[in-house]
Amino acid sequence: MAKLRQLRVVDPSFLETAPVRDHLIQTIPASAEATFRCLEDGDAWGQWLEAIQSVEWTSPRPYGIGTTRTVSVKPGGAIEEDFFAWEDGRRMAFYFVRTGLPFFAAFAEDYVLTPQGNDRCELRWSWAFEGAGFFRATQGLVNAGFKRQARGSLANLAEYMKANAAKYQ
Repeated sequence: MAKLRQLRVVDPSFLETAPVRDHLIQTIPASAEATFRCLEDGDAWGQWLEAIQSVEWTSPRPYGIGTTRTVSVKPGGAIEEDFFAWEDGRRMAFYFVRTGLPFFAAFAEDYVLTPQGNDRCELRWSWAFEGAGFFRATQGLVNAGFKRQARGSLANLAEYMKANAAKYQ
């Protein structure tokens, strides 16, 4: 595994001010509460998000602002994350604290769930980043690759929740 390096600490305003900001929206065939419980399930992430091998929560429950976790990504990288926004059943947002990935000087993600009835919700997955070094010049390409992968992962999450919603009721 590559040596982890410190990224710039950011707060929720980074989601509005970063050089690169983007999002996708996906209808999920499960309630917002069930989908949020899935997002809290470290084992589930590797089932629907293609780049993730595993998620380890490094803070005890109950999770909230200040919660930390370590994400193992394919092919063998790691990301340490710190949550700066948390609303049970509705929203979780974090930034990368340290990573071995060379692309980013700062990176944040935001997951917002909006109920669309008892058995479905809308997930808005937003991300924001600033490229590091050489990757500043290729931020658009990095974002395009991230977005392509995210689109497939959101479709996977919808299928995963269709098959597993009862597990998270």
